[in-house]
Amino acid sequence: MDPIELALNKEKSDINDQCFEDTSALLEEIDVYKYLGIIDDTDKSQDVSHLKNYNAK
Repeated sequence: MDPIELALNKEKSDINDQCFEDTSALLEEIDVYKYLGIIDDTDKSQDVSHLKNYNAK
């Protein structure tokens, strides 16, 4: 099996770990962070309604 190369996609792979703070994406319109496809409040609570609100815009 041949090895494959993986590239970091910052838009899709951001996390809220402090060592990766500079790669997180703040979605300013609704004041939440998006990382790994998960929408997370600034207080670190995950809520599906934010995703629905973001997709509606």
